Order: sequence, then C-alpha cells, then structure tokens
Amino acid sequence: MIFPGADPDSKAHCGATALHFSSERGHLTIVKELVRFGATLMYNDHGLTPLHIASESSQVKSQKRIRRVKTFRARICIVHT
Repeated sequence: MIFPGADPDSKAHCGATALHFSSERGHLTIVKELVRFGATLMYNDHGLTPLHIASESSQVKSQKRIRRVKTFRARICIVHT
C-alpha cells in the first residue's frame, strides 16, 4: 500500500528504491503498484536500474512490466579519485 503523498522513489541507504527491491524479488504486484503511483527507473549507488536488477535475478515478469515504464531518471555520480 502506498500512502497518499508518499514518494514512490524514496531511497534506502544504498540508493535503491522500492522498485529495485521488488524487481529483484519478482513481486510483480508491487512493481505494478509502484509504477502506477509514478515510480521512475533510476540508478542505485551501484549504477543499476530496477530493470538491470530484475534481469540479473531472472525475474522475467518484472522485466516485462518495467520495460513499459516511460519515465527514466538518471542519477549522475561523480567519483573523485
């Protein structure tokens, strides 16, 4: 359940969103709800999108649903060496 006013793109300490976590586990109902409430495809701190994670986890149904998402928000990280 997503509460009114909640941000579907809130991030965990690793930069992953609920869409990353649900995609990895194959929770298609949650993936659909997050997308319906405006979740976007964005990179986590490891440079992976929910689609990458679903692919690595062999979650075919999640992959198919995520591919329909039209919004992609890139997060740019600058690494100083």
